[in-house]
Amino acid sequence: MQASGKLKKILGIKEYSKRDGTKGRKQLFVIEVQNGQYSDDIAFEIMQDTVMKWIEKYKVGDSVTVDFNLKSRAWNDTYITSATAWKIAGEAGAVNASTPATSQPAGETQQIPDSTEQQLPF
Repeated sequence: MQASGKLKKILGIKEYSKRDGTKGRKQLFVIEVQNGQYSDDIAFEIMQDTVMKWIEKYKVGDSVTVDFNLKSRAWNDTYITSATAWKIAGEAGAVNASTPATSQPAGETQQIPDSTEQQLPF
């Protein structure tokens, strides 16, 4: 799936416990998507440390396109849904000014590895 909009918020990194007992880290960011005359906020999570640095190349207000996977899990007769980003693309000029231009040209996409690959038993 794909969503495009303005980067609204970049939240801090949180630690969590994985199924195997090890610790993991994830970071959330929010984009505002225009839906007709209204706008919707969508929160995405990034699961790997190396990819968390990629979101730092963008700043609040930048236009971005996010490719993501949706996943739902049942917990106590409730379903919890997460949107895990695996690719982020910015429009021209979207790279943070503090990032050298040679490290990531504006408009270039970045592949984010799917974190579920490490959790699957097959």
